[in-house]
Amino acid sequence: MDKYFGLTTGTAEEKNQSIKGHIEMVLTDALVNIVRKCSRNTEKIIKILRRKRTLEMPVMDLKAKKLLLDFPNKVFREVSSNVDTILAPANPSIGLIIEHNIKSSIDVAAFVVTQFS
Repeated sequence: MDKYFGLTTGTAEEKNQSIKGHIEMVLTDALVNIVRKCSRNTEKIIKILRRKRTLEMPVMDLKAKKLLLDFPNKVFREVSSNVDTILAPANPSIGLIIEHNIKSSIDVAAFVVTQFS
């Protein structure tokens, strides 16, 4: 993992701080450039998932609520299985933003602190 982050020198604490900074940057970028720029329809889907405390929703449930996934969509993707098609976050950082109710850069910083303390 050290080579991935370019951390070949430094103390364990310096490496830990670098990783925390990277995670904070990735989450803030996803929040600012993807989640905050989504459509009103996608915002409604995010609210439903946060309220239900889940990251996935069958597409049929979405249709029953008269919601459709906008395309192109950087927040969600459809995942097909043998049983159903499910709506899921497009990437892990968006999943963390939804799951932990992150709505601002202050929330991102607090999340990183709680995860690495």
